[in-house]
Formats: sequence, structure tokens, C-alpha cells
Amino acid sequence: MASYALNARLAIAKQYKDIASEDFYEVSYIVDSPPRRVSLYLPRHLLERGDEVLIVDDIVRTGRTLNALIELVNSAGARLVGVSVLISMSNSWINKLRDRNVRVDVILDLSNLRS
Repeated sequence: MASYALNARLAIAKQYKDIASEDFYEVSYIVDSPPRRVSLYLPRHLLERGDEVLIVDDIVRTGRTLNALIELVNSAGARLVGVSVLISMSNSWINKLRDRNVRVDVILDLSNLRS
């Protein structure tokens, strides 16, 4: 687990509100298949102004979820320091993040397998 290795707090954005919290950061975005609005929630006490954030994701296809998470980080006044992805299915999202001077680590790049 990345948070353990980095001796950092772990905050998980979820598609539902945990009952243990009453105040959340919320961000929504549209997905294609099937077309729908997805909302992500993160309890406010887990992310504070000035926090440094590393977003870790398992699979990134379009980058929409990452963009939503970055919006969530920005709305908290935190600072995105990097993105780490296990499997990348495209390169378009990577180029956008590098343009923003964000460190991007991809373990397995499968972008060349897409048709």
C-alpha cells in the first residue's frame, strides 16, 4: 500500500457517502458506458488545505476519474504532487498532467494495444 510505504495518511474517494462522516468534498463527471453521471465523495476531515496529495489508481482509460480527483484536490486547497497508475490504457491523460508539471508514474502502459 502506497500510504504505508510513504508513511502518509490514506484517503479514499468513493462513489457513496460513508455514514461515519457528515461533511464531504464532492465532484461529479460523466462516463460513457453506459452514459451516466458519477459522483465521488471524500470526507472533508481527510484532506486539508496545504496537504500534498499523491493520487493512486489501478486502471486509467480516459483520465476522467483522474480529472475529477484533481478537481477534488484543488477544491480542498491541497497540492497535487503526483499520480501513480498501475495500468494505463491511453496516453492522452498523461500528456495533460505532464503539461501541468505533475509527476506521473505508470507501471504498465497498454496504450499501444487500443484500436
